[in-house]
Amino acid sequence: MMRKYGICLLLLAICSFTNAQPLNQVTVPVMIETAERAMANYNYYKALEWYEKAYNSSEDASLLVKIADLHYALRDVENAEKYYAKLFQEGAVAVDRRFENARARKMNGKYAEAIEQLEGFVATTLDPRLKTLATAELAGAKYAQAAVAEERLTISNAGSTINSKSS
Repeated sequence: MMRKYGICLLLLAICSFTNAQPLNQVTVPVMIETAERAMANYNYYKALEWYEKAYNSSEDASLLVKIADLHYALRDVENAEKYYAKLFQEGAVAVDRRFENARARKMNGKYAEAIEQLEGFVATTLDPRLKTLATAELAGAKYAQAAVAEERLTISNAGSTINSKSS
């Protein structure tokens, strides 16, 4: 009887160690909860940091929407474009983010890609407000692509006599 009790106690001890959480790491649900609390407190930079940590730990594609949207809202359009590209690459688009992705590409100077995405978005969207916005963005991207930057522009100091009290 005592031997059976000892074996059961030993098996219970082994099982409890295998299910233990690591003490030196924050779990993904805690990271997401911390990010959501930061969002509720309008601390978007901290929320972004926690969402990225959670994504790096879990590679949960549903977090890509939040990360890309936060980068976009914080006007970090280079990273927004990168995360939108990951989002479309993984096919995890639960929410339509083609408009934001096209705007991020336009802001990064990738006008041809932005035009292609905006044309597709205008053709398929059912939201009249977004269609109007996308049409305006499309016109802007086409204009920016056609505009040629002046390369012979020289900037030099005009001296201290310009815009002085006596001028």
